[in-house]
Amino acid sequence: MKVIINIDDYGLSPSTNESIIALAKEHKISSTTILTTRSGNIHNEIASLRDNCPQIGCGVHLDLDSFFKFDENNVYGTNEHDIVANYEQITNNNIDDITFALHSQIQMVKSTGIQITHVDSHHSIHQFPFLLPTVLSVMDLHGIKKMRFANNFYRIDDSYNFVMQYLTASGILSPDYFFALPELMSNGNILDCASGIIEIMAHTSLDDNSLGCVEQYNFLKDLDVSGFELITFGEL
Repeated sequence: MKVIINIDDYGLSPSTNESIIALAKEHKISSTTILTTRSGNIHNEIASLRDNCPQIGCGVHLDLDSFFKFDENNVYGTNEHDIVANYEQITNNNIDDITFALHSQIQMVKSTGIQITHVDSHHSIHQFPFLLPTVLSVMDLHGIKKMRFANNFYRIDDSYNFVMQYLTASGILSPDYFFALPELMSNGNILDCASGIIEIMAHTSLDDNSLGCVEQYNFLKDLDVSGFELITFGEL
């Protein structure tokens, strides 16, 4: 079974970073995505990841919270109904700044010598139907052809069909199945229903248990991965 275990949010906090590096050194994960917008020391933090964990894949965790104000609006991008109501208008009104922000975040990671394997995003903004064409155009500019795709994000057939047309036309590759780690923690057999390549998304920390991050770290630390062929997005 080919599995990508990807921990989001490298760069969020020192504790998050330390948990990711520790799990990578123990070969419990195969991938992480870098959040460039939350640390004033992100260049050095990325260098530490690069030097300590050369075997794992590294993507970019795109972040547009400054535009969409998720926490202030009590929406979190868990699915297409959990989005700021006027996000299309916000996108239109700020399209140049949004495009520049996406480009800058990718360019920052590239500048450290990291070979970017894929993109995903904070609050799933890369899957928002109205925003997707902009994300894909920036990905194309940087030669990135792989991204996370959670098909259960879409609750409307028209949205799903629209997105699939764009992804197919753009030649974007994604794993066949997507699960969040808490799903595996609560149902150890959940992967049995999946075939092909699976992505498991996790959020970890050594001391901050919001989102169950410490619990996820401990679960991965003890996880027997011998039954998995751990791969990266770069191997899709």
